[in-house]
Amino acid sequence: LGLLIHFNDKYFRYRKYQDKAPDIMEKLIRTHDIREEYKTFLEKELIDYYSVNSSEGEFMEYLRNVKAERLSASARVKIIQMSIMRGLYERGFQLMTEYGNDSIDEKLVLKCVDKMLEQQEDGKNEDLLYFSFDAFRKGKYSENTLQYISRYYYGPTEDMYRIWQAMKNFQCESRELEEKIVVQMLFTGEYGNHIGSVFESYISNG
Repeated sequence: LGLLIHFNDKYFRYRKYQDKAPDIMEKLIRTHDIREEYKTFLEKELIDYYSVNSSEGEFMEYLRNVKAERLSASARVKIIQMSIMRGLYERGFQLMTEYGNDSIDEKLVLKCVDKMLEQQEDGKNEDLLYFSFDAFRKGKYSENTLQYISRYYYGPTEDMYRIWQAMKNFQCESRELEEKIVVQMLFTGEYGNHIGSVFESYISNG
């Protein structure tokens, strides 16, 4: 263990033993006697090492195959974000469904969901809906995600009204959503301040 730490220290201080660095870091990460904080640091360093010192193809292969369950939460975030940034949308989406999208850049969540929706067959996918709406709540959406949310999201009238407003700004077809909002308002008796504009648009869209 002492020798591994010695070689690892030489790498970080002087960038020596670069060809041995990934093996040393991986062995240290798997060692039980190493503090968790240091393991987390090594995981991030290892990801950075592969991103800088591998060919694009090799790094993509690493992102596809790295065992996320062995990583700390912060290292998984880095793997998810790098996967999406490099166009590995299915990999990024798979990891988000397993570990959530907390701490993931909202723009990357939107990009991933947008690309997955292009491949999605008709029908509701709970994970796609959750990530699409979560990005929308944080101010990130596209015409693609708005159409998907408007079709499958049911929730508080205020949320559906905000979706409707965004769709109007995009000049998207909104009759189906308008119908849901009007029916929900009539059913609950909670008309709010929006019933007039939504109902007027619903009637005019015939």
